[in-house]
Amino acid sequence: MPSINGYDFQNEEDVDIAREELNKIQYISDKLTDDPEAVLAVYNKMLDSKIFITPIGVEYLRQLQGYLLRSPQIDDAKVQDIPVLISYQEALHYKDLEQELTKARTQLNSKIVAERNPAPAPETPSAKLKRRFRFSIVAIVVLSVVIAALFIIALNSNTPNILNYRTEIENEYADWAQQLSEKEAELRERENALNGQ
Repeated sequence: MPSINGYDFQNEEDVDIAREELNKIQYISDKLTDDPEAVLAVYNKMLDSKIFITPIGVEYLRQLQGYLLRSPQIDDAKVQDIPVLISYQEALHYKDLEQELTKARTQLNSKIVAERNPAPAPETPSAKLKRRFRFSIVAIVVLSVVIAALFIIALNSNTPNILNYRTEIENEYADWAQQLSEKEAELRERENALNGQ
């Protein structure tokens, strides 16, 4: 199994997702300040946008959550819980189904081998061609449906991905900077009003 940061993943694609999350974590950590309010805003935004889905990302969210809960400046009620994005009950169900399927395949293969004639009739070229043609049509239809589904998912996805996560984070920081500027201007106006009295 491929592994990264002490976690074994099921496949190389999952490792690539984890690598992306490590890059996001590094980028966010470099930009993040020690201001608990700013950390809370980033934390809540990350939870809302679901940019972390692997155990590596969830571990980083957990560290931020612990920091916020320990901070006396932050009300614990403002710190959101980290959502669990998979159903462990379904995972166990699929594992049981996979075991049953493997058992059924083994039994079916045994039956097929036992019932086979020692000298099966040779397949005619036209029958072979028809079988291949049917298989090709089915494969083309299935692959077309999968490709269409992938395009629909990619087009309708609101979550950041490898193509836009940097822009999303930069936009987020730009929004925070604008909000901070507005708050500073408001505080200056109040201060000027108080000094003018």
